[in-house]
Amino acid sequence: NEVVEHGDALVAEFEREMERIKLETAQAEKRRLQMELSLQEAQGEIKSLKLQLQRERKAAEKEKEEVMWELMSATRRTKELEGNMETTLKATELNKQAMELVRRQAKELEKENQEFEIQVKELTRRNKQLEESNHDLK
Repeated sequence: NEVVEHGDALVAEFEREMERIKLETAQAEKRRLQMELSLQEAQGEIKSLKLQLQRERKAAEKEKEEVMWELMSATRRTKELEGNMETTLKATELNKQAMELVRRQAKELEKENQEFEIQVKELTRRNKQLEESNHDLK
């Protein structure tokens, strides 16, 4: 009788241990699925950020091109004014204003380029973190 009771106790302990292992396995699988979902979400966010970055890059390039045209135009105007000795005082003042506008726009473009570089560095850092997390998950 003692052997049977001892055997039953061992079987019960074994079954409890199996249930604990099944529970831990299910929990681990749930955590794995959650991490996989988080990874997919992060990858989606990366794609979204990359697209946003591409759009912002294109917009910055377009704006840069516009500023370059304005700069070329202002330079041409400046040379015309320098070559014309009969330029009035008003034309000279307009030239100064045009040059100031170009300088302000150049400063603004430089500031935007710096902000853009900061965003690129941040996205690169985040991408690296996500790649490391992805690598750790594998």
